[in-house]
Amino acid sequence: KIPDDSTKHSRMTYSRDVHVLLLVLSLCIEFLPSSEAFTTSSFTSQRSTKSISSCHSKHNLYNQQLQQHQSHWSRIISSSLGSTTSMASSSERLQPFDDEAWTAYTAAVDEMMTSTRVLKKDKMEDLEAAKTALLSRNLFPLNTTSQLSVTTSRDDWKDQAADYMEHYKLTQQQFSFIMRVLVYLGDYCAKRRISAPIQVAWEKLKEGGIVPAENSFSTYMYILGTDIACRDSLIEVAKMHDVFFEPNEKTITLQIKTLISKNEVAQAEEILSSLKSGNGGEFQRLRTFLPILDHYCSNGDCKSILRMFREMKEASRVHFDSETYTKILCTLAEEGCFSANASPVEGAAKAGFNATSGPMLFDQLVTELSEDLLELSEDSCRKLSTSLSKSLSPEKNAVDDDDGEVPLLPNATQPNSSPLVIGRTKIDVETALCPATGAKLRLINLDEEQRQHVHDTLIQMAEIQFVEFTKNRKQPVEENLGLKELTRFSEWLDTREGEPFTAIVDGPNIGFFGYGACHYSQVKAIVEELERMGEKPLVTVPNKYIASKFFLRKGKEQHLTPKDLEYIEKLKEEQKMYVVPRLCLDDYYWMLASVSNQTSSREGRDLRVPASSEEGKFPGVRPILVTNDQMRDHKLELLEPREFRRWCSCHIVNYDLLKTDGDEWEERDVRLFPADFFSREIQCNPWGENADRQAWHFPVTEWDGPDRFLISIAR
Repeated sequence: KIPDDSTKHSRMTYSRDVHVLLLVLSLCIEFLPSSEAFTTSSFTSQRSTKSISSCHSKHNLYNQQLQQHQSHWSRIISSSLGSTTSMASSSERLQPFDDEAWTAYTAAVDEMMTSTRVLKKDKMEDLEAAKTALLSRNLFPLNTTSQLSVTTSRDDWKDQAADYMEHYKLTQQQFSFIMRVLVYLGDYCAKRRISAPIQVAWEKLKEGGIVPAENSFSTYMYILGTDIACRDSLIEVAKMHDVFFEPNEKTITLQIKTLISKNEVAQAEEILSSLKSGNGGEFQRLRTFLPILDHYCSNGDCKSILRMFREMKEASRVHFDSETYTKILCTLAEEGCFSANASPVEGAAKAGFNATSGPMLFDQLVTELSEDLLELSEDSCRKLSTSLSKSLSPEKNAVDDDDGEVPLLPNATQPNSSPLVIGRTKIDVETALCPATGAKLRLINLDEEQRQHVHDTLIQMAEIQFVEFTKNRKQPVEENLGLKELTRFSEWLDTREGEPFTAIVDGPNIGFFGYGACHYSQVKAIVEELERMGEKPLVTVPNKYIASKFFLRKGKEQHLTPKDLEYIEKLKEEQKMYVVPRLCLDDYYWMLASVSNQTSSREGRDLRVPASSEEGKFPGVRPILVTNDQMRDHKLELLEPREFRRWCSCHIVNYDLLKTDGDEWEERDVRLFPADFFSREIQCNPWGENADRQAWHFPVTEWDGPDRFLISIAR
């Protein structure tokens, strides 16, 4: 019986105690065997109900809530008398929340209900009604299955929302306010990275039949994903998202992870297969495959690893990283698949591998790795060193911990017959020889398709850059001028007669080298050195820098000397200079010139210089590009990383100019040197007395210069 002098808070406490008593009575009913017991329990329940009813006249303010709860629990009791199974499913929905989660939730709701983001022009009675529903610790039962499935529809949830509103006597404004509180509560928890309130909030969303916007689902998934204890709720959110919105990579991955955690691998693979056969191919990405691959690696299932690897390679949107390849290689190594006498891996041939075990299987896997990656991480090198050493050369000192350094290999003084050569080595920058094996690394050129792609991309980038550069200019600019001018330059290179250009000179980069102003004497020194070597140079220079005077920067003006102007005219007359039009970026011009076909002037000749040339030229492709520009403005947005790296390695020649205390136009000391003697990408080269072994050299992200990670397995 509720005392007359009780506070509102204590009245709520008493009421909750009565509700718990009714629940206990209803549970007792389920287990009493005789009809007499049912009658007695029913009588007891009725008396309890009468006791509650007698309090109503004394507590009008609380009348509505008590009637709701009385009706609520009466349904449960009558349901238990008719069906014990129904009673069990309903009582599951009505169990109180965990105390810690509930306390965190109520505190968050209290804060939300005073937030200016949540409060609009809500009336006090609306807030009170909403708070009653939000802070009811017992859940209103779902009229749909609590196990969300693809059969759940919006109509089901509309019905749930209607029942919920009727149960709590809510208006549409009050219902909208509850939705705002639960939505903004997600943002509140995301900023603080706390998951406890969201566990309760998710159940509140379900009981109210509330379907928030898609971004709110993402917020809830983000928060629940930070706490492993919330896994079941996380999966429910993902499933409900996919019922009401288009599935995405995250929700699919969550479902796959859940199946894997339950060891239901076949069902997880079915999801991937359905994506391939349906319209979900865009979601076949590395993240969706990884839970399944990780499972097979953890269990040492080599057959399934190779099969899954092939499926991942065939999925166009899967982009491998260093860690994934390392996981695959380390697992296969630890299972003994790469030793010379290893048994064939079952299913390897069916998965598309020519070699089914041993060093040749390793070579095929790493060949595919080299097509996807340019380098490995240092952590990957440590793991590979440990796994391969344990499997192929147990007596070696492998890296024992995650922070250990990969050992530096000694220089080879005689042929190495060890079954495994693995470690860090420094390649000779002048001979490109590996001191541990004697293998010679190669400078890998752009192939024809890559060269054409670089050419076409440069023209596209010139158009984009021109639009960005001129969009805020007050004076009108000819439409597509940047594209037209660079295309005109490309056509000029392709159709001009005479000898083809074999060296492109970045005029401003050389003219400003070591100074704050442009010195054409330095351009002259580079051009003359190139001509002495037998090259035919072309200097590119912006229109601005051939004027008699021009601004270098705000408040600083340069006046060219008569000798400067005279030399500019000389280069023009000899057709050794191309002036880049106003408003166009000259970088695209010298870059494009380096990959131009020069069809007419080349007349089908191969301009490459062989390594055995005695003319004093640098061996390699032509034209070379003389610049010290690091191209930080172009690298990320311009080219595919492999193309950019090959272009830099094959075409760029750096320079050094010694300053003179005398006449700057006199003969100067000039040094030219290629940027690279060997490519900074993964490559395999033969070595050994009869060139019967293969040496894999890997650039490493954290290592500078000529250092490489070496792996060579004896046949």
